[in-house]
Amino acid sequence: MTSKELDKLSTYEHILSKEEINKLSEEWDRIKKENSDLRIIQDGKVVSINYDYFNDEIISIVDKKESISVMDIIYELIVKYHLCDSLFKFLIKRLIDTGKMKIIESNERFISCIVTIVK
Repeated sequence: MTSKELDKLSTYEHILSKEEINKLSEEWDRIKKENSDLRIIQDGKVVSINYDYFNDEIISIVDKKESISVMDIIYELIVKYHLCDSLFKFLIKRLIDTGKMKIIESNERFISCIVTIVK
C-alpha cells in the first residue's frame, strides 16, 4: 500500500465501543458455529460458503470461451473476488476430477493447461 492509501485507512481507526465489541463478538460466534469451507465478504458482510459456491462461476467463464487456460480462469476470478490463486486452482482441479471439465491441452504447469466444459 502507498502512504496515501494508509493515510486514508487511518481515518477509519477508532476505539471500539462496548456495543461494537458485543456485535463483533456475536458475529464471530455465528461464523464459528457455521463451520463452512470458506468465508467471503459479500455486500460488506462475512458470508459462509462451501467449495461448490464458485462452480457455476468457473463453468460460466469456461463456457463463454469454449476453451481457456487455467491461468485465465484464475485471473478472472481473482479480479472479481480478490482471493488466493491457489484456492481457485484447487477448485478448478476439483471440477476436472469430478468430470465437469476436462483438459484438452496439457502442460507441465497446470495453470498453462487449456480446459473446456464436459457436455
